[in-house]
Amino acid sequence: MHKLEGRIALVTGGTSGIGRAIAELFLAEGARVMSCSPSAEANATVSAEIRQKFGQDAPLGFSQADVADVEQIRHLVDATLSRFGVPAILINNAASNFQRHTAETELGEFARTIDINVRGYWYLARLLYPHMAERGTGSIVNVASTQAYQMHRNSFPYNVSKGAVLSLTKAMAVDFGAAGIRANSLTPGFIDTPLGRDWVNQNPDPQKRWEIIHASHPLGRIPTADEVAKAALFLASDDSSGITGVELRVDCGRQALRR
Repeated sequence: MHKLEGRIALVTGGTSGIGRAIAELFLAEGARVMSCSPSAEANATVSAEIRQKFGQDAPLGFSQADVADVEQIRHLVDATLSRFGVPAILINNAASNFQRHTAETELGEFARTIDINVRGYWYLARLLYPHMAERGTGSIVNVASTQAYQMHRNSFPYNVSKGAVLSLTKAMAVDFGAAGIRANSLTPGFIDTPLGRDWVNQNPDPQKRWEIIHASHPLGRIPTADEVAKAALFLASDDSSGITGVELRVDCGRQALRR
């Protein structure tokens, strides 16, 4: 029996990295999956690639939506309800990784980061809440980051937004619990994704940089997107039925290591 058999999941930012890994794992576990990105081209390309893997009739949909825009969020929810029905699972994953020194960040840059990484998470959950509450069940997973605990230099907007996600999630857990809806945070560290590899390979000495990164993780490596997806599956499924308001780190032990 698949862990998500017959359930509907809305996974934002499903065209790459962690979001795509979650969308594919949830499909494999029997869910009907709706996802989104702002790029119609990326949506079409990734949808075709996933269908090659799971079959042309795979229960997968992509909607063009920028989660910084409340009107597009409303459209995304309407499209999900129309195509599949009420989601039992919401994975708030789409995010801006905008990085800038605290004193150099412009108002618009800060506002957009918060709009995507915090307001978008809240507003999607707010719109889905009455539908989940009517059914008396639901699981919301908000993807944060270990940068909520340990700041990176010159990464002010992202640091602040991911810290806010942790508080946002706890507030959801407290307010939504009476309706049978759980809310938890998933906090990945540095993850092996194309974006992460590109960042390392842009360093003057990529090999040395990789050695430093791996040495900072007790397991001697960084997590994969598939490993983060498995943690998301745990939080979304009945395996975590008694868990709400917690933060689950996937970082190969990096936060536990004193540096």
